[in-house]
Amino acid sequence: MPPRRTAPPQKRSRSWQDQAEELLVEVRALYLASKDPRTPLLAKLIAVFVARYFASPIQLIPNWVPVIGYLDDLVVAIVGLRLIRRLIPSLLMDEYLGRARQLTTPNSLPNAAFALATVGLFGLLMAMLVWAIIHFFRG
Repeated sequence: MPPRRTAPPQKRSRSWQDQAEELLVEVRALYLASKDPRTPLLAKLIAVFVARYFASPIQLIPNWVPVIGYLDDLVVAIVGLRLIRRLIPSLLMDEYLGRARQLTTPNSLPNAAFALATVGLFGLLMAMLVWAIIHFFRG
């Protein structure tokens, strides 16, 4: 019987799981950067602003507006993360990313996805409750 030939591994595009895992590593790296005194103060201040924006009840577009309400959150997150990355020197950012990859376990994404789904479901239930209360008292 002739030896079996195996196909060379195919180069695949990055799946959404890979991209989400990389985002999780980057967020952990930015957390590590926030604790390091070598990180520029402006980068830390922008990180605080982005975090406070998500926690604040006052936003540019309220989240209860369908689709558009979360669009401003997405824009603030993307612009904030990119600006912070540009403000941190590349050698420091490479160090933080390396440390974050060591801290990240391969199965951490399902835990993070489960937590995100739980928080999202809770938010949806709270929105439905508020909607029901408003319609109940209106008549």
